[in-house]
Amino acid sequence: MKYTYLKSFKLYTISDLQNILKISRSFAYKLVNSGEIKCVRIHRLLRITPWALEEYMKSLSSEDAQAQMDAVKAYFCDSVQYYTIQELQEILQIGDSFTRQLLRDSELKGKRIRQETRISSDSLFQFISSHEH
Repeated sequence: MKYTYLKSFKLYTISDLQNILKISRSFAYKLVNSGEIKCVRIHRLLRITPWALEEYMKSLSSEDAQAQMDAVKAYFCDSVQYYTIQELQEILQIGDSFTRQLLRDSELKGKRIRQETRISSDSLFQFISSHEH
């Protein structure tokens, strides 16, 4: 289940994709726009989930895929129940005002715990899944 990815991971930007796969920016966009690598669209932002990248790498030759998958697996861990706003921003790679907008518009469901807003792994997973293309 995809929940296993939600403890210590982040969504990847196009720049991250370039660095991980050692490819050009235009080729990274080509992979995403062609659907070879599924992406998450959060308004105008493009992000790539670790499992979409893993799926793409499995389609490569076994040697190439193994070398690249080792770099990605560092982000895969067991699930966690709640994320702080700061952790959410690191995962989605978005700023504070955009995070607050997503919470205010109820695109992300937050919960008040000890006077701080927390986002459950279920809510984060549903948000990411609903924006995945």
